Amino acid sequence: MIDPIDATGPREALHDVAATRRIEARALATAAPGALMRRAGLATAKLALALQPHARRVWVLAGPGNNGGDSLEAAALLRAAGAEVTVHLLADPARQGADAAAALQRARDAGVAIDATVPPSPPPCDLAIDALLGIGLARAPQGALAAAIDAFNAVPAPRLAVDVPSGLDADRGCA
Repeated sequence: MIDPIDATGPREALHDVAATRRIEARALATAAPGALMRRAGLATAKLALALQPHARRVWVLAGPGNNGGDSLEAAALLRAAGAEVTVHLLADPARQGADAAAALQRARDAGVAIDATVPPSPPPCDLAIDALLGIGLARAPQGALAAAIDAFNAVPAPRLAVDVPSGLDADRGCA
């Protein structure tokens, strides 16, 4: 895991949430449907393999938004690369957007194990990927999301967050 930024140093964001959303909107306006999610999934899978090239068991926490869809794309690619991948999907598949629904189907087709429950403790894994909330955090996580974050934080293996760690306010840099 990458060391956190020194708390005594500058706290200037590269892009705040509003700027990030504007960048995403411009990119979405010119990209084919699903293209950005597939690219984000590919980038996540490449980074996961760079961080843990010999990971055989990968645990993914996927949330209801595009961040979760990005991780489903990554899960399918990691499975295709030979990893045993388990996704705990904390989202109602019927309420996902079209891109995330397509990513879920690709993950299923790749043989990724999909579970809709929150594990009471992290499963054995060589790498864990957090894609629950991303930059969309509006309030402190509660219920199943808070329990999933607690389980993720208990993972002894290397951990990778898609966008930002779940529970972190992307504008303020703290929970």
